[in-house]
Amino acid sequence: MKILAILRIAYPGFYKATSAKDHSDTVVLWATMFPDDPFELVSAAVKTFIASDEKGFPPHIGAIKAAIAKLTQPDALTEAEAWNIVRGKMSCYATRADFLSLPPVIQRAVGSASQLCQWAMTDMESMPVIQSNFMRSFRAAQAAEQQRAKIPKDVLALIDGRKQAMLLEHEPNSECEAGAWG
Repeated sequence: MKILAILRIAYPGFYKATSAKDHSDTVVLWATMFPDDPFELVSAAVKTFIASDEKGFPPHIGAIKAAIAKLTQPDALTEAEAWNIVRGKMSCYATRADFLSLPPVIQRAVGSASQLCQWAMTDMESMPVIQSNFMRSFRAAQAAEQQRAKIPKDVLALIDGRKQAMLLEHEPNSECEAGAWG
């Protein structure tokens, strides 16, 4: 209610024709979309939006989720920084522990410890191509992570539960399916 009060003051023309029922429904919607976000963080995101707004329209929920992401991840790695971290881990002796010490977003872009080994054994002329491919994968992994961060936790739990169920449904149930007949 406090967040919507701020928006009503900042955008009086937009909210003047809003009925009590519409206001109540809006409060319920915003409350269900930000259940895990502290009031202070949502408030800071709304104030940031208002301060930089040049169009004169109140924010939609997605705009505030994006503002929260920017406020909570201001020091996100650049592609070049991520590549430098990967270069430091590339080795013919790279272990699973080396791979797991990477930030999760870099792990998704790299794929596995064996990939670190393969890259370490690559000739130097191929390194710019590997770097370019990694950076593209890193951008995609970062974008996916940012999108996932915007999803409410109850929806994530539902999605993760469905993924687990699908994985269990598709587990090999015989030696033949598991590849025993090679």
